Amino acid sequence: MQGLDVDALAELYDKTISQLLDDQAPVQHVTCRRRPTSTWFDDDCRKAKRALRSSEKVARRAGPLSNIDLPAVTAWRVQRRQYFELLRQKRAAFWSTRVDAEQPQPRRRGPWAVFR
Repeated sequence: MQGLDVDALAELYDKTISQLLDDQAPVQHVTCRRRPTSTWFDDDCRKAKRALRSSEKVARRAGPLSNIDLPAVTAWRVQRRQYFELLRQKRAAFWSTRVDAEQPQPRRRGPWAVFR
């Protein structure tokens, strides 16, 4: 190592660190697939979900989510019920509209007719 200059020492350092890291935590390639969202899941649902996640973070900081005496947890639970009710309403409205629109053509195959 006496005859190595600064660049050679830096390269040696990088190689050594890379080898150690590769031995301890080898590189793994992971495939992440995006799931398609439901067609009825719109901006209102996204905003409500974002607000619910934010409320959940506040509630978790306040204490365990099982503690119903904490105001933050109570607010999160109320918001959670409202979120699920919004999802139920959106889903029901979407499918009611879809069925009503398909009423004149009852034999038409749609994307939901998988088992025909």
